[in-house]
Amino acid sequence: MLHTLPLLLLLTSLLSTHTRAQCPPQGPTLPLASNLTTNPTVQQALSNITALLQSFTENLNSTAVSIKIGTTEEALFEFHNAPTVFNTTGSKRVDGNTQFAIASISKLFTAYVVKILAERKLLRLGDAVTEYIPELLLEEYDALGGRKVIDAVERTAWGDVTLEALLGHEGGIAADLGDEDIDNAPGNYSAFGLPVLNGTEQGTGVCFPHILLLECMVTDVSPDFFTSWPRKNPVYAPFTTPVYSNVGYALLGLVIERVTGLSFAEYLQEAILEPLELNRTSVNRPLSLEDAFITAEMGDGDLDLGFEARWFSKSGGIYSTTNDIYSLGASILSTALLRPSTTLSWLKPRSFTSSSGTFVGEVWEIARGMNLTGGDGHIVDVYTKGGNLNLYSSLIALVPDYDLIFAVTSAGPDTSEGIVQVLLSQVLDVLIPALDSTNKAQAKERYAGTYTSGNDSITLSVYSGPGLLVQNFTVNGVNTIISNIGQTIFGASGPGQTTLRLYPTNLVHGKERTWQGVYDVLSEDEAEEEDALLFFEQGSCQTWSEISLFSYGLRALDQFVLIEGEEGRGVGVDARAWRTVLRRD
Repeated sequence: MLHTLPLLLLLTSLLSTHTRAQCPPQGPTLPLASNLTTNPTVQQALSNITALLQSFTENLNSTAVSIKIGTTEEALFEFHNAPTVFNTTGSKRVDGNTQFAIASISKLFTAYVVKILAERKLLRLGDAVTEYIPELLLEEYDALGGRKVIDAVERTAWGDVTLEALLGHEGGIAADLGDEDIDNAPGNYSAFGLPVLNGTEQGTGVCFPHILLLECMVTDVSPDFFTSWPRKNPVYAPFTTPVYSNVGYALLGLVIERVTGLSFAEYLQEAILEPLELNRTSVNRPLSLEDAFITAEMGDGDLDLGFEARWFSKSGGIYSTTNDIYSLGASILSTALLRPSTTLSWLKPRSFTSSSGTFVGEVWEIARGMNLTGGDGHIVDVYTKGGNLNLYSSLIALVPDYDLIFAVTSAGPDTSEGIVQVLLSQVLDVLIPALDSTNKAQAKERYAGTYTSGNDSITLSVYSGPGLLVQNFTVNGVNTIISNIGQTIFGASGPGQTTLRLYPTNLVHGKERTWQGVYDVLSEDEAEEEDALLFFEQGSCQTWSEISLFSYGLRALDQFVLIEGEEGRGVGVDARAWRTVLRRD
């Protein structure tokens, strides 16, 4: 005990309210640059991406690839590879209007519709799915409506599975409708030590799919879903951990139909396709075979999902193009169909995964880029939804911090979900640093300089790190950055230790925008020393818990308002807590 107390005192002193150097809040570190199509830095990056993709596709004789990249304001880049080997029933060309099976990107359409219905108060995300599909209860309730004890090993607690849980794959239910039941395909399963099943033990009756084709699903004979599939054992209790489930999204599609009184395809058309003019997106089948890419290994009949169409369309049965997928992503970032607050809530994680860099949202597969901007502390979150169905692989990625949309569709034996993810990674490795550099260059032009009011002054620069660096802030004869404000209030170890950086927020009124300040009081060495004491990474980066912590007369010491003039040029800084507005020299 004699040695424990000094150690605890040391830890307490080291882990007091501190922020490490370059620990920006989540979100953009500078306003987004404009006129990217004429910016030489961005254009050089896109040229490098073209070379990368040409190298990737030069030997793809039977695989089609279509990519589109841009922002909500402007498309920046397209790349299309038309192979020499393909099914002549389909399209010979590959461009932004060529239809592909987009597989599980279909779930994004379904989630979008659910969000729209929730905003229109036609359903509630916190409701149990059984409020809309009571057939799922099976024997969960007795004839008098009393709750029965459920065998948690044998039965899913459907009354606890909410729409929100299904959106985030947290229902604890199995992946598929039954096409994964290997007993539906001929084979000698005794070779695996598996017993012979009796009739009541059989799966749903949907045959196990061919390695390439959907031929076994092409049947109009539908097994009774509600008396067969719900008998499958649960995987976890609801909300335990994400488990990817196509069935969950099929059920959400059924909820949409019951709430609206329309088929999924009809309401999708009304709620999303028509308002966004997504004229080349269709459900269950391509609009026309002549405009769809069909691989040489498939026949046109293999594009018909048969029985699965009723269920699978909500989970993976939509056909679309890179142009339409791109427009769908742009509509989300620009809040075209949802309120901004709804979109901000939607673009957030719901649960963790086994990977420290991967999270799950309400449909989103979220990846964190830790070093895309050169190790300056800016973590870039990428919201993706992938799709993979036999020979078709597709992906949409949204990068809110850079207003960036990435859409890719592909088909053929040389593509896969993993390959598409690698393509996205390689594109972001080239493009994000270019966009970040462009943001800094335009921010320097717009905001860098000295702003004064009498003897008061503040100097802003874009230098060696994220955001705007406050190099000098003198008010009433006091240089606030190196004064004892850093030591007394923000915990700096000594004079001159404190730095102040400003980051843009989305609080905008007319020509005024709030910028959030972060007082960095730890050097890199001190931050590393503190991190070494903790079991988790970057423990000294605690900006989120310190924002707006200290105020003076109800105005935060870390909040500043920048006033913009023509073409977004900074003309004034309102130092809120100091009650002074400084004008640019």
